Amino acid sequence: MFDPINTSLTNQLDKLEQISNTISKLVCKDDIDQINDLDKIRKKIIKDIEIKNYKFSEDNKKTVVSLISKNEKIISKIIVNSQKNLKILNKEKKRSQAYLRNFSI
Repeated sequence: MFDPINTSLTNQLDKLEQISNTISKLVCKDDIDQINDLDKIRKKIIKDIEIKNYKFSEDNKKTVVSLISKNEKIISKIIVNSQKNLKILNKEKKRSQAYLRNFSI
């Protein structure tokens, strides 16, 4: 039997999964602007799902759990990349400060 509500939810979850996959690829490229744009779309979809108060089937529940797991992995990658970038910036800052100290003498 055709269930348009379940189909709509499934389509939205599929879009969320595609967005998560794309964001995961972009994290490696450090493309923050595009990640932010996709995150805004992701948030709109999630808000729409909340507003419509869908009933989740077992398959949809599995998809949501999978999405949560992917998003946790994405967040950890972003944290690791941010920490690497921060270390690089700190080294550059120290190098510049040392250069300025020697230059002003």
